[in-house]
Amino acid sequence: MRYLSPTSFIKALNCQHQVKLIKVDQVFGDEPPDEQSIAMATGTAFDAMCKAALNKRFKLKDILDSEIMPKNKMAIVLAQTIFDEYSKAPLEALKHEGVGYVGADTEVDLEYTDKTGKKWVSGCRGLPDLVMTDGRITDWKVNGAFSSWGATPKPGYIRCFLKQKDLGPHIGSLDFLEKVDQGWAVQTYLYARLFGHKVGSPLMAGIEQVAVTKESDLYFASFRNSISVDFQHWCELEFHKTFHALNNGTTETPHYTKYRCVQYNKLCNVARYCDGYQAFQLGSLGLSGQSVQSSRAVSEGTAVPVSFEGGCFLVKKRPDGVQPDSALPSGSPL
Repeated sequence: MRYLSPTSFIKALNCQHQVKLIKVDQVFGDEPPDEQSIAMATGTAFDAMCKAALNKRFKLKDILDSEIMPKNKMAIVLAQTIFDEYSKAPLEALKHEGVGYVGADTEVDLEYTDKTGKKWVSGCRGLPDLVMTDGRITDWKVNGAFSSWGATPKPGYIRCFLKQKDLGPHIGSLDFLEKVDQGWAVQTYLYARLFGHKVGSPLMAGIEQVAVTKESDLYFASFRNSISVDFQHWCELEFHKTFHALNNGTTETPHYTKYRCVQYNKLCNVARYCDGYQAFQLGSLGLSGQSVQSSRAVSEGTAVPVSFEGGCFLVKKRPDGVQPDSALPSGSPL
């Protein structure tokens, strides 16, 4: 594997084995797994609309045709509704900050020397949503789309529009971004590295969050938060460790937990190939003395079907509609 993307790295923080099976072992071959939910498609379509509005070289129809799966075309309708509202006061406020350029796919060999003096070199590849004129990475996020629970803005924003009225800054607007959302901090930090940021230097990142409530109200919250030096060093080292573990075959031993393996009520897409999940199945069946291959036959439908009790595959969402944060590896500053 030549490069690891910020998105794949975030997945690896939850489960290295999942990323290994897809990116290194290529268990799906050349056909990528069907991972696009209608909520994800809404975010993708909204991103495309924002990019097309800020840079005329982006052909919106072409992007939507290529990136939105046919089963998710309804997502475009909601994305358009969201964008129509965002394109007024919220987008104008963003433009006022100084929009640089949109959508530059970049590949870089990141270099880092850790506290022990060990030198690391790992490939990183990514496509940030937006780079501001001051070099700040900014990313759009859509939460709550097509969710029965909906979503509300995360704490820590500097401004938040509801029905074109700015509600003002949140009391936590000076928090580090990793305190607002760990995934946001990881993603924007690595994008900044792709564009020349030096580890440990002052770093400000931007997030434009759309929160769709269960009542279908639309909040547009803007976050402009620093990423701490400690978090930068932690994220950098974990990225290198993960990259090399994936390439060297030394990924963590997989084990089943419902928060790791079942997200948004959906079982991990590589479960049938995962020894950790197969071991969990064997234990549930009381077949601990039998082989993993026997359990895999169950999951593939070539043996008796299995019905689990106790909600193993029915993980309830939190009242705010957000899944629990992925557990960070030991050594995290959080």
